[in-house]
Parts: sequence; C-alpha cells; structure tokens
Amino acid sequence: MLGAQSGAFPDDPDFYAEMMERWGVDDAMPDWEVNEGLTARDWSPTRFWIQAGLHDPDIVMTRFDYAFDQNAARQLESGGVDPSTMVELIDAHEAAIEAAGVTQHSYTAPGDDHGIFEFDKFYEIEVNGVTLVDWVEGLLAGEPLDDVHCEDCETP
Repeated sequence: MLGAQSGAFPDDPDFYAEMMERWGVDDAMPDWEVNEGLTARDWSPTRFWIQAGLHDPDIVMTRFDYAFDQNAARQLESGGVDPSTMVELIDAHEAAIEAAGVTQHSYTAPGDDHGIFEFDKFYEIEVNGVTLVDWVEGLLAGEPLDDVHCEDCETP
C-alpha cells in the first residue's frame, strides 16, 4: 500500500469528527477485531495506518509526503494548526504508528508540491541520492530501502 500526502494531518479527533461522521465511517469501518469499540471520532489518517497494520501485520505500508504540501497546509491552517509544523507532524505521526507496533516505510520529499501519481514527478524525485521510483521498486521486490527524509525540507 502506498499512501500519499496524509502524514501531516493531525491525530486529533476534533479535527476529523464531523468529516468522519459525514462520510459514514462508522458504517464503513471493517468488522475487524482490532476495531472493536472504535467510533468515527477515533479515526484519523494515523489511526487508519495503525488499524490496518494491526489487522494484517504482513501488509507492506508506505507513505509519501512533500514536507510542506500546499494543499495540506491550507487544510491545517483552516483547522487551526500552524502549517509550518508539517515536518514535525509527519515525523510524529510516523513515530506514533511505529510505536503501535506497525511498520510504515516513508519517503518525505522537500517542497510544497501536491500530487505524485498524476505527474512525471514520480519518476524524477530524488532525495538523498534515492529516487522515489527506485524506492517503490525496492518495496515491490520485497527489498525495502530505508526511510527517505529530506534534510533541507523547504527547498526542492
């Protein structure tokens, strides 16, 4: 599984409660043992990763984020979260996922772009000498590379 641009969204029930209820998450939530007792109010992108990984420990889960994704920044700001903290949020959410016992491979690229699958950028992005396409190919081949994280995250 490769998710994109979800790493910075807060793990805050108030941020998602109305949206999750509107989307009918309670009715769509899988009937997995690990989900017992959870309601729409409990769900966030971080929780989605955790629950999927707890349900199926063999699933290979990966995430791609631009460190300062402009679309995510607008949503954070509208929810009262300082968008300049995006890199810290991305790192904290990955740490929370892994602290729950779930492995999440991550690739964090510099800049404020949004969208990776619909553009040639998927084939062009390189961070710390590792291209995104090579990183994904390694994952698909069962040879996951280390997490990739920009050092100077503001400059692409």
